[in-house]
Amino acid sequence: MSRRLLWCLLGAALVAGAVGGIVASRMGRPAEAADPPGYAKQIDVQKLRLVGEDGKVRAALAVMDGSVILMMSNPTGEGVLELSVNEKGNPCLLLHDRSGTNRLGVALMDGYPTIELGGPDGKSRCEIAVGPDDLAAIRLLDASGSRKATAALLADKKGSAWLVFIDKAGKVRWSAP
Repeated sequence: MSRRLLWCLLGAALVAGAVGGIVASRMGRPAEAADPPGYAKQIDVQKLRLVGEDGKVRAALAVMDGSVILMMSNPTGEGVLELSVNEKGNPCLLLHDRSGTNRLGVALMDGYPTIELGGPDGKSRCEIAVGPDDLAAIRLLDASGSRKATAALLADKKGSAWLVFIDKAGKVRWSAP
């Protein structure tokens, strides 16, 4: 073999190796080399639970019946916070006491804000809302959930106020104006 032919073959091999390396690097890395071990860019699940060192669930993220829900628990495992978006896109935040009883709720229902304060049994005792007609109202309820008093600011040009008290039978006992 002549020296000239040897140099041509060696040059061709170097060019072919360089081209092969460039093509291989453009085709992507092998799957096992794509991410460091234990790391994923995306996880597709319907429910994800985070547990503490003691094995108790401390947080859960789930998609259920068209709603997305994030729940967090205290160290004893009682749910103390829920953040959700229902199937209609309405967001809601619920705070529970140490026993898991609902004590505070904040929501946007079809874009209108509502706040509910719960009693020790979790039933609503006070509701504050602004409705679609721009009526701002505070409602006080008894332990059975019956409305006992309502104070409202009407949506008229004057910003008129309205106050009503209701008896056990559900009849208006006093109102103003």
